[in-house]
Amino acid sequence: METFWLFHKISISVFLFVIFIINLSNLVSLKGIKEEQNYKEYPRVSICVPVRDEKDNIGPCIQTLISQKYPNFELIVLHDDGDSEMEEALSNLPNEDGKIKIIKGKPKPDNWIGKHWACHQMSNIADGELILFTDADTRHHPNTLKNAVATFFKYNADFLSAIPKEEVKTFGEKLIVPIMTWSIHTFYPIGIAQKLKNPRFSLSVGQYMLINREVYFQIGGHEEIKQELADDITLGKKILANGFNWRLVDGSKFITCRMYQSSSEAYEGFSRSLFPGFSYNYPMFIFVWHWLLLIFIEPFVVIFYHFFISPLSELWIYFTLYEIGISLIIWSISYIRFRFPFYMIFFYPLTVILAWIISIKSIYIHKTGKVKWKGRQIMKKKKSIEKVKIENNYRRIPQKEKKDLSPIQK
Repeated sequence: METFWLFHKISISVFLFVIFIINLSNLVSLKGIKEEQNYKEYPRVSICVPVRDEKDNIGPCIQTLISQKYPNFELIVLHDDGDSEMEEALSNLPNEDGKIKIIKGKPKPDNWIGKHWACHQMSNIADGELILFTDADTRHHPNTLKNAVATFFKYNADFLSAIPKEEVKTFGEKLIVPIMTWSIHTFYPIGIAQKLKNPRFSLSVGQYMLINREVYFQIGGHEEIKQELADDITLGKKILANGFNWRLVDGSKFITCRMYQSSSEAYEGFSRSLFPGFSYNYPMFIFVWHWLLLIFIEPFVVIFYHFFISPLSELWIYFTLYEIGISLIIWSISYIRFRFPFYMIFFYPLTVILAWIISIKSIYIHKTGKVKWKGRQIMKKKKSIEKVKIENNYRRIPQKEKKDLSPIQK
């Protein structure tokens, strides 16, 4: 029995060291958005913003988008609800030069997710060579689009997704929201994933997605993934599955986003999106969140046992102190990079427990078909499109000759 527990502690210690190394590697591998280069020609960009129940967000968001220091873009805003206050907020948008196209969304078909239906409608009227999908709760530095397009061509990308700085205000948001960027930075070896170009290792963030328009329609656009909740992840996988180039970058210097306006919104939002992010893989999802609960909470259980129940050997205490120490370092790396409040790293056990609770709820609401978002019931999926694609070995869509959009440098 003693041998088993020793092996157990060694396993946890090794695992923590491995994810510590992944964290360090991502400090180098996860590149930031590059500074803008000067071009003789700028490809036209269609910025698409779906809007539903966003009357407090839409004004500030559009103001930062219409102020982009990029000479060739259009801004499409699709209104997806009949709220009179929302109508008034849209009518007050600054549009002296006619760059903003405000369109009323058509009724959503039963077999579509609302946001995907909105993106599909906007893509059909977009006339840019590149399409940028972004959310109404984002804010953009004036040079963001110039820099993002420069980065897009620097990496010869067909699809580029940027991780924004997530703003958190309430204590609940500070506990829940960082789990997203922390998970990416801690468990996802970005350098390896970008070299392998395997669809299974693709990861994207829906708050900022820049895509070649021709490529978007070649892979079927949002119509192909109309029932996939994790549209960002699925689009990235389809890009790689069909032989195109995908890139994930750190956009936190140029893009900010407050995903949720309260602790309860954050809880409900992550409950909705957590399970789809694992492509509805029950064994993997259950194992991952129970394993995280074990490795990050067990050391504190050991400390409690040692001081209040029965003293343990020095070896156990050394292992436990190592686990807590390296865990603090692991959490601090991503918190510092993405500029979350530093003191929140000391609450990481509470974050893990809360994330585990959310994971249980996420399985429950998806299993029972009780998923709702922005007042809409979301259908229960019978089978993930991702699983279908894996089973079919990602058969590629026949590609047409792709137009070269690379700008000519001065």
